[in-house]
Amino acid sequence: MTAKDVIVNGNRLKAWRESQQLTQGQLEVKAGISQAHISRLESGDRVNAKLSTVGKLAYALGLPVSELLVEPIAEGELPPIHVFIRQKYGLDELTARSIADQVDLMVTGWRQRVKERIEREGDNNQ
Repeated sequence: MTAKDVIVNGNRLKAWRESQQLTQGQLEVKAGISQAHISRLESGDRVNAKLSTVGKLAYALGLPVSELLVEPIAEGELPPIHVFIRQKYGLDELTARSIADQVDLMVTGWRQRVKERIEREGDNNQ
């Protein structure tokens, strides 16, 4: 992933393509992006892409690039978990955030239990 990578909203890409009654193959020809790559973006199997790739897709669909983006990814960063969940599983924003909140609670609880265990083991060693 590079600083020029962005997170693609695959659901929006698919909706715009279908609203124009285009197949993935037809969009491939218009945008010069492989049908396989378009499929991975739409399904959420791949959520990041080069800005230039998204630009070609947006141009082919007659859209501003921002219409197909979720948010930019800086080099070395991961997308927020709710963004990944929403894209990967095609969920709405509220559901994805709810799942992300549950994951956060589980991780927080796990960290607390590990911390308590380390403290107990430290007390036992003294």
